[in-house]
Amino acid sequence: MQVPADVHDTGGAGAIDVSDRAELKKPTRIWLVAFLAACALLLGVGVAGSFPAACSLCHAVSAHALEESAHASVACYECHLSTGAWSLPRHKAEEFLVMYTRQLSGARGPMLEETSRAACLSCHGAVLEGVTSGRGLRIAHLSCAEGPTCDGCHATVAHAGESGRLSAPSMEECLGCHAAEAVSVECETCHVGDESVTLDSPRPSPWRVTHGDNWRDTHGMGDSSLCDVCHAEDFCAKCHAVTLPHPASFGKTHGRAAISDGSLCRDCHDEAAFCNPCHGMSMPHSTGYIRVHGASAESVDDPRCARCHAMRDCEDCHNNHIHPGGASLPQPPTGSNR
Repeated sequence: MQVPADVHDTGGAGAIDVSDRAELKKPTRIWLVAFLAACALLLGVGVAGSFPAACSLCHAVSAHALEESAHASVACYECHLSTGAWSLPRHKAEEFLVMYTRQLSGARGPMLEETSRAACLSCHGAVLEGVTSGRGLRIAHLSCAEGPTCDGCHATVAHAGESGRLSAPSMEECLGCHAAEAVSVECETCHVGDESVTLDSPRPSPWRVTHGDNWRDTHGMGDSSLCDVCHAEDFCAKCHAVTLPHPASFGKTHGRAAISDGSLCRDCHDEAAFCNPCHGMSMPHSTGYIRVHGASAESVDDPRCARCHAMRDCEDCHNNHIHPGGASLPQPPTGSNR
């Protein structure tokens, strides 16, 4: 059998020396070694960065708060790693591409991400069974705590003061849902014992602001549609002299109330900021406005006028007014400022 020439030949135009082949393979080996070393380094950093001690290098304040909480023995990933097959690779990619680069570049500011509901339920699944009570409140989590996260009420349990979120649901949230679902809105439905939420409670809430010492100035800042949950319909009228919250049709009828006593409107609404942007001019009209209204109205069908006045309001005067002054003006409707 004939042996190929390129195996034994050490000379000739087509021959390749064995040493030359080794030289050709060196760059490939170098890149392969470098790639494997980089992978090992990334893997090492990734593994080391998965422990709470590594997280605390950048999140020292949060780590200290965690040590003082009931979750002191819980590792960071147990809460902050979402569920799913790709959760760990995704989280690691975010660490390398976002977290680490922000830290190395000196970027500051919060980078908040909600913890998953599944992570919480992996330890606290029993809260979905029946009614849970604590700190003066009771709640049926299965009905009242839907959604992908538990942070809406429990964002501060592990990192108190760090999340910037409320540590309890707001009264408005609960009342709004109870009213919509026709569930009891009696206080005792949710509040129990001496630890129940009061005005002196450290838990922040819009309700505390609207019912605090400055309630006369702040009570209108809340959701007025929920006032009648606790207060009778005539409760607000004792001070405001008009139905509150305003009925749905009030936008069409409020003009009469404004004309009869504009101070009732000004108790809550600033004319320049609240009335004028909608009406397109100063409201309510001053006494004698009918004599100068032509300077304000751009045409007989000015849309600013049509918001309050029917075309008949204009025609009643203009169709009967004959130049030069042969007919008398009809009397204006009762209660107008003409």
